[in-house]
Amino acid sequence: MRLGKFYSFIVLPFILYLLSVNFLFTPKIYLNIILIIPLIITLIISTIFVKRLIGILFHVTIASLLTVFLIINSTTFPIEITLEKNKDYSNPLLKSHNIESITLSNLIFDKDPVSGRLKNIKSNIILNNVDTIHIKINKPAKYNGLKFLQKSIGKRFYFYTYINDSTYLLSAGDTIRLGLKTLITVRNYIPGEGVGINVNGNYYLIPLNRQMTIDSLKIAINSMYTKETNTIMVIQTKGRRLLLILTFAYMILLLIILVKSNEY
Repeated sequence: MRLGKFYSFIVLPFILYLLSVNFLFTPKIYLNIILIIPLIITLIISTIFVKRLIGILFHVTIASLLTVFLIINSTTFPIEITLEKNKDYSNPLLKSHNIESITLSNLIFDKDPVSGRLKNIKSNIILNNVDTIHIKINKPAKYNGLKFLQKSIGKRFYFYTYINDSTYLLSAGDTIRLGLKTLITVRNYIPGEGVGINVNGNYYLIPLNRQMTIDSLKIAINSMYTKETNTIMVIQTKGRRLLLILTFAYMILLLIILVKSNEY
């Protein structure tokens, strides 16, 4: 397969696929890094082969800008905000988007009757004490140039485990070692009964919000899921959408040109 056809039918569609993932979902660093490599190839291909089609300067400029954009985008991290019910929260990012306050009104979820796992997790967030947005798990909600995304922590039960006044965050199947002889594993959650724990090979059932003394260790289990707290991510989206659309347009244009070109 000649270079032009390979680039037209394999490389560019791959770039468009990655851009689609990046455009529809939360940007991931590794996606941007993967995208940078074929964009550099775009610059090289444009420089060598596309001189008589649109002009070398056009391609070099566009490919360079897109590469820089993806490098910058790959170093941009979302801000995590932990909200408490009926407590206002604000920061410079929110204020720059005309949001003076963000308040958790309610955290709503259902429990699977069989497994006891949480499902259908969603939040009611009040912005500026006026506007309410509804956030479902892994479903971004957009408002005034910001994207709000609730983390997918609701797929499993997590527990705060307090051991001798030290706090550990465990879920079913997780194991911690305290010293050389003490090994604690969270076995499972039994709806309406509590949390099963294996300590040095011995199995114990500890009710939620209760404590038990085991082998001189004071152990208490407290579910982190209540209707009082919620953790969300805030991602700035201004400018990203336009650049991604321009990237789509440029890649599709280059794809059409390379398919029709007889220079390869």
